[in-house]
Amino acid sequence: MNVIFTAIAKSLIEGLRIKGQAIIYLLAATLIHSKPLQALDTTPLPEGMALPHQRQVINNHRPPWVSIGNISINGRRFCTALLIADDVVATAAHCLHNPISNDWYPPEYVNFLAGYRAGDFVAHRRARRLIPNPRYRFREDPNLETLANDWALVQLREPLELESLVLAQTDRRSETDRGNILLAGYRGDSRELLTLDNRCGLLPQSELQLQGLLSSSCDGFHGDSGGALLRQLGPENFELLGLHVGRVNTGANQTLSLAVPAAILADALQRLTETPRPD
Repeated sequence: MNVIFTAIAKSLIEGLRIKGQAIIYLLAATLIHSKPLQALDTTPLPEGMALPHQRQVINNHRPPWVSIGNISINGRRFCTALLIADDVVATAAHCLHNPISNDWYPPEYVNFLAGYRAGDFVAHRRARRLIPNPRYRFREDPNLETLANDWALVQLREPLELESLVLAQTDRRSETDRGNILLAGYRGDSRELLTLDNRCGLLPQSELQLQGLLSSSCDGFHGDSGGALLRQLGPENFELLGLHVGRVNTGANQTLSLAVPAAILADALQRLTETPRPD
């Protein structure tokens, strides 16, 4: 699930004083594409379904889309999750948090469905262990610090024979790299289908100072939490820039999507591989 963090807008505007800048850079990121977008394997919307014009349904039974899946808690609470190793997925920490007990859901309740599409999926694994960011603290009214720490790893009981996503070691946030940015996830209004926004771009970090979060003009929505902020390098070549964790409202009907950089996930994955795993 994605959380719309309207309360953060006030801190952005009053504390960082970026409202005007944010809208300007939002428009710039949407319009600037240094390279033409490569063709994507999209499919038509099911009859009767409507999505924002910038979202497309992707054929997710092939790489890299098959490595983006649906994570559920006992078949009810849904988020997006990303395969970053053969037996490890990453998602937003708030997706695994039980607000009633103020604790994490038991791992045996957590399921990952790779390549999920309308009840069908390529592979299913149950969680063996949850490894949430120890700095994460759930809040009903999350601030930027909460968002920056809103990530978790899930170790699966058995490995998957699928290609994991390539983690970018840098966000490559330069003028010539703002194009070819995509956000893929299971939106709440189309959670049976993986959809993406490929008409967006990164915003300059130096102006926004969002506590290390990547900010983009991508169209994030409920359910996109744990989704993939990707950079397309070629027709079949993608790298994961970040893990989508939420969005902020900047006014004038404009929002910014926020993501935890992939380099943070790579560091956490490295620490996990160096730690003896339980039987």
